[in-house]
Amino acid sequence: MFGWFRSSPAPKICPGNPGTGTSIACGFSNAERTWSENADLLQILSSTMRDAGHTVRVKKGWLEVDDGFIILPQFVSMQPQEPTGVSTCSTIEVRHSDRIPHGVFEYQHSNGDYLKSSFAKGFEKWLEIDFAVLQDAILKEPKKCMSLQMSFPAKGGNPPMYRRVLLGPVSFNRADPSGVPPLDDEHQPFCPCCLFTSLSEPLKPHLEETDFYAIRFFATRDADGVPAADCRINGMDWELGKQALLEYVGRWLGQGFEFRKQYGVLQSVEGPFAPVETEQEF
Repeated sequence: MFGWFRSSPAPKICPGNPGTGTSIACGFSNAERTWSENADLLQILSSTMRDAGHTVRVKKGWLEVDDGFIILPQFVSMQPQEPTGVSTCSTIEVRHSDRIPHGVFEYQHSNGDYLKSSFAKGFEKWLEIDFAVLQDAILKEPKKCMSLQMSFPAKGGNPPMYRRVLLGPVSFNRADPSGVPPLDDEHQPFCPCCLFTSLSEPLKPHLEETDFYAIRFFATRDADGVPAADCRINGMDWELGKQALLEYVGRWLGQGFEFRKQYGVLQSVEGPFAPVETEQEF
């Protein structure tokens, strides 16, 4: 059996963010003993980020990090595991006054022996896969991400528009790599733009708008060949993207378990671009 209580919510979270606070205290019991655990998400995330070399200031309910980022970790849920351990779910919301003024959030699902270790593992993955993209989003020239440039001609009295897609590192795993036929070098095991291009049709309306969009791509196939997918924009479920990713899974080579996960950003930038191979006009 277990129980928990939560702190007051951190301020200014997005309306769709399900987070309920920045700390959690739980009581656990089994046939052998009773014990309690607690976790302060602000302290765990700030420590994780400092270990990765970031400058972090802890405020009352949020963090101020590098180059003007405001970051709000939030507790969502937890579940004890048998025979030991715990699974946790949190969100991290990110704002930046210049590039991300309205904020975006994303989920972190993780497991660990204790509350603190589970949250820390989720935050480490967020730093590696998600925050790297948001860091590049505030730069004129990205340092860590693949960049695709898109230009839209003047239309209806409006000036030309310039959009940029940033695609972060891919988290990938396949149960039996030897069972996949060899591909060309560019697509081993698949290129960083494959998840994005699988959503090219449903993303067209977003490409032609001026808003900032942070996109989560997740596609998987279980050991029996059953596909599953998850797609979110700015933290909110996006059904059209999910359906496109399910179709994408159906085109994968090989058999057995496989998953692919990535974070990307679609944003407006100043132009025109210098000529590069990735530039496209729509």
